[in-house]
Amino acid sequence: MRRPALALAAVALAVAGCGGGHKSTSGDSAAKARFIQQADAICAKGNQAISPYETKLSGLISSADSAKFFAQAPGLIRKATAVTRKYVDHLDAVPAPAGDKAKLDTWRAGVRRQVDLLDTTAEAIGAKDNQRVQAISNQVDKLNKQNNAFAKSYGMKACSETPG
Repeated sequence: MRRPALALAAVALAVAGCGGGHKSTSGDSAAKARFIQQADAICAKGNQAISPYETKLSGLISSADSAKFFAQAPGLIRKATAVTRKYVDHLDAVPAPAGDKAKLDTWRAGVRRQVDLLDTTAEAIGAKDNQRVQAISNQVDKLNKQNNAFAKSYGMKACSETPG
């Protein structure tokens, strides 16, 4: 049952990521620095907002009460993804540097896909479909690693960490 907790943690900081370097003009560098500052502020707030859900989910897992876990975890995950979507919407509003728009749009789409998969995980937990939970959690973990690696390579800090 630990995988859903990892998936939830993954979404928490999935609220960020960008990628690799290109040669920038000083105007692009300033725009990139603004983007990083604003995105990291959003991610930090998002991480803080999601933390109570992660704590509650971890508590459910630690209790070893599977009936309680299967009854409550789907709702907690759905609430967490709703909060996460709000912060991803805020990230969408941050102007991307012109030269990085395509890769930032790709990253944001990856983050949204990760959140959508978490909702699917909640459905699978509610159906007590452990095999499906495991398969979806593996996809979420993979996306989380990609999103965080991209954020880190772009220069973001809060957006490249997975809270735990």
